[in-house]
Amino acid sequence: MRNKLIAMIILLIGLSFLTIGIIDGQFNLINAIYSQMSAIP
Repeated sequence: MRNKLIAMIILLIGLSFLTIGIIDGQFNLINAIYSQMSAIP
């Protein structure tokens, strides 16, 4: 039972890191597109 709990916690931490990474990647992509759009008058 204890091993299952530890595995679940590790899985949740991994998922949260993955979600943060995806959001960060999308934010960088949006920033790049926005800066390109603002470069065009």
